[in-house]
Amino acid sequence: MLVNTPALLKDLLTLLPDVLPSVSIDELKELPRSSACYLWTKEDVVLYVGLTGNMHFRWNNPRPMKLEQLCKRGATRVSWISLKQGRRFDEMDDEKILEAVLIQLYSPALNIEWHPGKKFLWADRKRPSKRLT
Repeated sequence: MLVNTPALLKDLLTLLPDVLPSVSIDELKELPRSSACYLWTKEDVVLYVGLTGNMHFRWNNPRPMKLEQLCKRGATRVSWISLKQGRRFDEMDDEKILEAVLIQLYSPALNIEWHPGKKFLWADRKRPSKRLT
């Protein structure tokens, strides 16, 4: 039996918001202070995907305008994938590629609305080679 790997991967990734750690919009003080790639959801719909160096600070201090807009869109939960601490993200980092893949997969309405014309998947660029010097 042949397995369609891209389809299987897509099916597995669609389960992410259900299996990742998450908090409701009323529990943002419980967010970890770690770097993370996060997904804001309304029921089973991903509204926004982002990347931050500190989840707790990003959504608590100060209260960002995007949070008000997420509330207006009915966002109820934020899920996250914890990442290596203390990183600044470059567009060619694995973390940025993860964010781009999730945006490509879910096509979140707010990513498109808040960042019109932004390329989220750098498929046309080769990853830089790591040279030993």
